[in-house]
Amino acid sequence: MLGVVASMEALARQTPVKKTEKPPTIPYPGAKGRMASTLVSFMPESGGLYVEPFAGRGNVFFAAAQRLSFASWQLNDIATAPFFLALQEHGGRVKVPERSREEYDRQKSRHKVGDPRAILLEPYLTFSGGGYSKGGYGGARSATSTGYTNTLRKCNAILKSTSATVTSLDWREMGLESLTSDDFVFLDPPYYGADVRAYTSVGFDHEKLVATLQKARFRWLLTEYKQPLYTKKLGRPFYEREVQLACSRLGTSLGTRSRVECCWRNY
Repeated sequence: MLGVVASMEALARQTPVKKTEKPPTIPYPGAKGRMASTLVSFMPESGGLYVEPFAGRGNVFFAAAQRLSFASWQLNDIATAPFFLALQEHGGRVKVPERSREEYDRQKSRHKVGDPRAILLEPYLTFSGGGYSKGGYGGARSATSTGYTNTLRKCNAILKSTSATVTSLDWREMGLESLTSDDFVFLDPPYYGADVRAYTSVGFDHEKLVATLQKARFRWLLTEYKQPLYTKKLGRPFYEREVQLACSRLGTSLGTRSRVECCWRNY
């Protein structure tokens, strides 16, 4: 069941987020960090509940939380919920070490037993933030220890200021059908016919997702590559942008071919 809309008293106790500050981004295959500001500009400015069923590393959420006014927030992801929980609890004080192969091996071992520090360091230590098991060691050109420390601090502050609820449900079990026109859902699901290693698209029910959106009472924004299923059922996307994917290191079938990133919405 989705979280209850926060009361006005609870909202008054929250620490306000600096809306002029550049939103933090965390590496993740297929992440929308570079598109986050654009996507947020398409969203409603306010409402009851803001939900992301496929939150990834939360890059769109971190941008939205700095610009939009919703009574309550929910982040859901079957793969990355432990990251958000660790971020809520430890992101404000974790010490980020210098990057090295030795540190990678140490944290990879600790990650297997659910160490929250190892979970938080995973995007920093692995190639493109792909994870210890799939991305492998890398990221020499990514954030410095100081830079990533600052990112974790900012993300922790945003999670606290929004009092975001974190869940790890299958999207079909989230009760989205109970939402109303005051609520908003941003969807960045596993791409149709592609394996970007954040999720597997094998077995993902795109038909059911489309059917859910077609009869939704809530406001929604969907991002997906240009696929016949979506264009046939949802119509022409209101936004299109060619993007270049460099996912061959992660063992995907996409390689470095370009794709057309599209957006649909019902408002």
